[in-house]
Amino acid sequence: MIDWLVKRLLNNKYIYNLAKRAHSEIRSEISQGVDVSIPEITPFELTQSHIKGLRVNLLVPALSEKYVFGGIATALRFYEQLSQYFPCCRIIITDEASTSLKLGQFYSDWPVLDVGSEDVLGNSIIVAGDRAGKPLAISVDDIFVTTAWWTTVNAFTFIDWQLNFYELEKSRKLIYLIQDFEPGFYPWSTRYALAESTYRNPDKTIPVFNTRILKDFFDKKGFKFENSFFFDPKLNPELSRLQRQLKGVKKKKQIIVYGRPSVERNLFSLLVQSLQCWSDEYEDSINWKVYSAGEMHDPILLGNGLAVESVGKLSLEQYADLLAESSIGLSLMLSPHPSYPPLEMAMFGVDVITNTYANKDLNEAVSNVTSLNSLEPREISKALITLCGMYNKHKPIVCEKNIFSSEKNEFGFIKDLIESIK
Repeated sequence: MIDWLVKRLLNNKYIYNLAKRAHSEIRSEISQGVDVSIPEITPFELTQSHIKGLRVNLLVPALSEKYVFGGIATALRFYEQLSQYFPCCRIIITDEASTSLKLGQFYSDWPVLDVGSEDVLGNSIIVAGDRAGKPLAISVDDIFVTTAWWTTVNAFTFIDWQLNFYELEKSRKLIYLIQDFEPGFYPWSTRYALAESTYRNPDKTIPVFNTRILKDFFDKKGFKFENSFFFDPKLNPELSRLQRQLKGVKKKKQIIVYGRPSVERNLFSLLVQSLQCWSDEYEDSINWKVYSAGEMHDPILLGNGLAVESVGKLSLEQYADLLAESSIGLSLMLSPHPSYPPLEMAMFGVDVITNTYANKDLNEAVSNVTSLNSLEPREISKALITLCGMYNKHKPIVCEKNIFSSEKNEFGFIKDLIESIK
């Protein structure tokens, strides 16, 4: 009855047009409520700079002290060495609207300017998180070093603008510090596509890969570049010093896990499921302690009165103490990069369980490491039970074989890189 009535009404031209207009307005309102913005790639307004001479620019999402760890810390170490070969240096902060610099760094006394300020000679830091209507000055001799994928998206527009505005014969390539396969940070999506697109401009890019393992992954994925470089990581100098200092510490029945619930690629839910299997299946689990380091979270009950106790983000001294006294480590990352935590754990004599991914397999490369192909919780639990059965409180705090570079200069290729960019 209702269907018949609707059809009769819609046969009336006036009613039909009224219904059509209402449907259109509702659809418009719905579409207006959808967030289609991509804040990371908010475009820069660009303008001419009269600064003369080569200047090397580092694009980083943030520079405040609380963000200077992991990938950003590595980028800054790389940039510090690179900057020694240039008369002028500039750091462009793409995401923060203000910054609080870490003291005692090579850039700590550089003037901090808002984007849109007049360009200056010498070294400087530009805060560009709030950049609408505020132009960034670019000179004919500016060279760009990028980090996260969205900094690279923006830098490609910089070198295209530079090419056209200054009527150059060809654009200068940018240096792209690649520290992971960043499309993997997202589901198949707009950001996945944008991140992957940054690897498909070989005529504009000289990549620098964090580890040979990651470079090999890109090679096997078919990403080709005329020139590329890689470096293997160095153990943090302070951790290296503390490791030597703590060599007499006895190991406890203690498991350290790399726990970051907010970072999907660290597989925190899978990690907890595996520990729950272990606590149920291992009779002696009640005599062990489990600590989660990396990101603060509430205690998580496992069974048998056990819980995963979070210690959050630790100082290097606290981290070294925890590593020195822990017998077993569990650190997962679904990524082709080996990641630092399992390598650091192994250096302190911790028996580590991690995962393989694509060409990444640390079984042969690093002592004390078990890399699992299957990440089913019961498989991880079995590996934990095996290592628990090998507990030895006198186990040395050493790692006979590792992939940390022993080279004094972490970035020994810098001069060759500069020759290829100028």
